[in-house]
Amino acid sequence: MTAKSFKSILLFLCLLGTLNLCAQSAEELKNRRNKLIRDLKSTTQQLDRTKAQKSKAIKSLNLLQQQIEQRRELIETLNQEVELTNTRIADNQDILNSLGLDLERMRSEYASTLRAAYRNKMTNGWLGFLLSADGFNDAFRRYNYLRQYQRYRRNQGRLIVATQESMRSRTIELEIQRVEKEELLIAASEQGQELESALQTQVGLVDELSGEEKKLFARVKQQQREQAALDAAIEKAIAEEIATRASSKLRNSGDDFEENIPAIGKNFAEQRGHLNWPVQGSVIKPFGKQPHPDVPSVTIYNGGIDLDATAGARVQAVFTGKVISIRQIPGYRNTVMVRHGDYYTVYSNLEKVIVIEGDEVELGTSLGFTSQNGDPLHFELWRGKERQDPGRWLH
Repeated sequence: MTAKSFKSILLFLCLLGTLNLCAQSAEELKNRRNKLIRDLKSTTQQLDRTKAQKSKAIKSLNLLQQQIEQRRELIETLNQEVELTNTRIADNQDILNSLGLDLERMRSEYASTLRAAYRNKMTNGWLGFLLSADGFNDAFRRYNYLRQYQRYRRNQGRLIVATQESMRSRTIELEIQRVEKEELLIAASEQGQELESALQTQVGLVDELSGEEKKLFARVKQQQREQAALDAAIEKAIAEEIATRASSKLRNSGDDFEENIPAIGKNFAEQRGHLNWPVQGSVIKPFGKQPHPDVPSVTIYNGGIDLDATAGARVQAVFTGKVISIRQIPGYRNTVMVRHGDYYTVYSNLEKVIVIEGDEVELGTSLGFTSQNGDPLHFELWRGKERQDPGRWLH
């Protein structure tokens, strides 16, 4: 064996070992990536649930606080009403005492009148009283006096009865009002205590959810950092494998597509701003850094654009190229990667794929279909190892 042949074999073995090492490293990275994606998806779901629970708890807390303030105002108003009623009862009691004194006076005067009438022999009857007069004038005077006396007795009797009835009615009415107000005050105080207890419970719940949310934020950010670092490693490993495979094919095959790569790349570059959309729909998540839609305090990075496609929509190639990779990625379903010279387009979240690796596609060739549950299509565009904003390439 010549020295030149030995060097060739040694170089081949080194290259083969390098390729095996790259493939093994890429597989390990993909496994780690899949695990991180699953963990991140689970954490995000927990964060969404926690955020919803916190939002609901805060809303309930605000309502409870409003109710407590209203209940306090009601208790204060009831206290004022009870005080006013007590004042009215006290005033009425003074009136009752005064009426009682008047009643005793009227009874005393009535008794004195009866005694005077007895002394004047009016108890023998009004006719005897008139006939005992000294003359007509005296009889006429006695007749007027007797009429006034009888009217006075009737009025006094009615006044005494009315006074007693009024006293009884007013006392009963005010006592009923006082009892009702006191019952309302007791009920309102009990409700206020219950609401205060509920408020303390809600405050504790919000504090607990806030603490849990902070923990989830920290976990999300850590997983995002890990996934970003892993993505970079995977992209590098895949790029190296593709470059190695491409160089190997160029040396060992006369593939027309491989020979036309420069022309395809040049033509693709000229389509900037004029590429057809991969699916009918609108952009619901743009390219680049942006606040999380549900957690604005968390910044996320989108490596492509998300398109709000209809369920089961047809996904098409945006330009002539070759399918170089079809993968199943947790969270992104099926992902198809098409090479256009030095450019690559990525179509993720496909439920069904109708092409295979190695297929050459034309502009508008169907690659697959989006999911039936309406998940968006994730579309990315690369130039070599550099991400591009797909929105600037589509028309």
